[in-house]
Amino acid sequence: MIRAVRPRVILGYDLGGTNARATLCRTNQGFSTRIQLKEGTDRRGGLAVVDQMVRMAEALKKQEGITAYDVVGVSFAGPFDSNRGVVLAAPNIDGFEGFELTRTLQEKLGAPAFGENDANCGAVSAHGIVDAAGMDDFLWVTVSSGFGAGMYVNGQLVRGHSFRAGEIGHESLYSDRSIGNFCGCGGKGHAENFAGVGLRMLFNNLNYSRESSLGAYEGCLDMNTYDAKDICEAASAGDAVCLEAVKTSANEIAHTLANYVVLMDPEAIFVSGSLGQNSLYFRLLQEAFDATPIAFRWDAKAKHDMLRLSTVEDPCLVGALVLADEKLTALEAQRA
Repeated sequence: MIRAVRPRVILGYDLGGTNARATLCRTNQGFSTRIQLKEGTDRRGGLAVVDQMVRMAEALKKQEGITAYDVVGVSFAGPFDSNRGVVLAAPNIDGFEGFELTRTLQEKLGAPAFGENDANCGAVSAHGIVDAAGMDDFLWVTVSSGFGAGMYVNGQLVRGHSFRAGEIGHESLYSDRSIGNFCGCGGKGHAENFAGVGLRMLFNNLNYSRESSLGAYEGCLDMNTYDAKDICEAASAGDAVCLEAVKTSANEIAHTLANYVVLMDPEAIFVSGSLGQNSLYFRLLQEAFDATPIAFRWDAKAKHDMLRLSTVEDPCLVGALVLADEKLTALEAQRA
């Protein structure tokens, strides 16, 4: 179990393409995310999102009767320069690329602020708590609105030269760039096209000539009509169109994960995210992963056991809290 260096009041955020969540953590009670608020992310991006985050912070202060935060930690759904606190890309939140998020939050909230890519936060939570405790080499993936990964190699979190390590969702699946749907990043044929938002697009394409229980094809997918959860539920109930869409998604995600097995040779791959944690989706993902041929003839049972559901509750929020505590401790040591 991760322990804080000293008692602090930490404000943590999980800022995703669909939802923004904030939590207030008193570290003398552990890195708990029990106290939290959740809202739909303001899709205007930039200062509109920061204003939303500040409102949530003030609401938590009032609710819990505190006057100030010691430090702020942010888990961000996209490439993030954790040294400068700058959003490098925001495929699922408009107008946020290049935004100095932590500096702006620090000015607004009056506390040191630190940020990190959400999948890296998830990997940190797994490494220090239950899932990957004692593991030096593992992959933590989230399959939700998007598809990302956090990696530990030789016991160290891997961020990469330009803080883009683990952007597994933007692996190109096809050498022919004319194949596949456009990704939120502007590319085409990326693995993320088969995650949450991409699953809805995939379903709509398959529904062109066959009517699903979710309704007939309408020419342009209304993202507010149904989501990946609805598609999985309909698939579980026997909807053939939805089941084909979910299987196709799971197959492509499994193929991408198999490529990373060859690259990393991890002890385990932990799967999180609203889609990845869906029981039908994970079963199909496991079946597709087991069937994917991997070089050097990995032992079949070891390969099957490699893919596991993450058991950490609120992993991205927990990771943001842990990293904020660690970075503030390091900053205080430098000043001492």
